[in-house]
Amino acid sequence: MNYICIEGNIGSGKTSLAKKLAAHYNAEFLGEEFEENPFLPLFYKEPEKFAFSLEFSFLLDRARQLISKKAELTNKLHFCDYFIEKCLYFAQINLPNAQFEEFKNAFPSIESIVPKPDLLIFLHLNEKDLVRNIELRGRPFEKNISTDYLSKINHLYLKNSAIDRSFRVLDIKIRNSDKETYQKVFEEVKSYIKYPPQAKYLELNLG
Repeated sequence: MNYICIEGNIGSGKTSLAKKLAAHYNAEFLGEEFEENPFLPLFYKEPEKFAFSLEFSFLLDRARQLISKKAELTNKLHFCDYFIEKCLYFAQINLPNAQFEEFKNAFPSIESIVPKPDLLIFLHLNEKDLVRNIELRGRPFEKNISTDYLSKINHLYLKNSAIDRSFRVLDIKIRNSDKETYQKVFEEVKSYIKYPPQAKYLELNLG
């Protein structure tokens, strides 16, 4: 396994886990460059006005970043804190139906040229702990994210994490966000990488 993606809702701990794993294995960390997106703070202030621009810019930025790293992803271990399919989840929630249909129709042609991971790890966390984690990191543009918004995203991650894929999936349900639980997640991922099971899909409940 060379290319491992970690995916989950806002505040689920995917970036922290990806960085910790990259450090442990002396591997590369590949993080999405969302803070550089000029539409993000505008979207949180006026979501209806800037949603379409935000979602398409995220899709193009993520695809560009992954395509530019395609050769490296096959030759050296990388931990990435996003999976390109997340673009569909957020677009479905943030866009009106007509705009989402346009986005969904454009998505496959872009996704098809993006490298696929060897392993995709989903982190699922309840909305209460997501809010707690978001508050703790204190990003100004995230302060108005609602529990209802996080719940909608959670629903899509739970709905799509267990679908059949051409690569391995480790689906982790986290019951709380304390340090001990995240350490268990870290240890379980290391064990999976060292001794991958025969089945392509594995579900764990931790915490």
